[in-house]
Amino acid sequence: MGSMVYLVIGLFANDYLEAKYLLGFVPLVFLFFIASLYKVSEKPFENLGIKLLALLYISIPFGLFNVVENMSFEASNASGAMLLIAFFVIVWSSDTFAYLFGVSFGKHRLFERISPKKSWEGSIGGSLTTLIIAWAFGFYTHIFTPFTWVALAVVVVVTAIYGDLIESQLKRSMHVKDSGNIMPGHGGVLDRFDAAIFSVPFYVFLLYLLS
Repeated sequence: MGSMVYLVIGLFANDYLEAKYLLGFVPLVFLFFIASLYKVSEKPFENLGIKLLALLYISIPFGLFNVVENMSFEASNASGAMLLIAFFVIVWSSDTFAYLFGVSFGKHRLFERISPKKSWEGSIGGSLTTLIIAWAFGFYTHIFTPFTWVALAVVVVVTAIYGDLIESQLKRSMHVKDSGNIMPGHGGVLDRFDAAIFSVPFYVFLLYLLS
């Protein structure tokens, strides 16, 4: 189901499918409820919630990467590839510089109950550095104005921080340290994309507002 959701969004993003077919997701999601009647379970709605969460948290955001990559703004000569690159630069620079500032100056915990290592100093330092990078990106690429990129970066950075915290909460609830072991030292694939998959819906929405 998740693979199908990703595929359909990708086909829509590449103009192989009309937007009206995306509404087909609604009845398909409700088929989960019917299927739960035929499976013996002590917690049917908890199982339903986990299945729907997988679609909402993983398949749809990854599908939206296709949407960004295929967007274009003729007025600013913006290509989808550059918009997607800019998004990942913002997300990953925020994460990288937050870590560097946190290691160097971190004293006050940001959300100790969920992630005891993250600090206010790291988050603020990473955010300010990323805003400077976003301004420079706008200045040198002429895709939107520098101030528009700063505004986009503010939303992406804030949602990326929450995405990181939500991933930490998810792992803590499952009593695991990493989301997988396919990437030694990186915590798993989902750990590498936790901030991005939470931020991309906001980013797509803002890009559509600017189109």
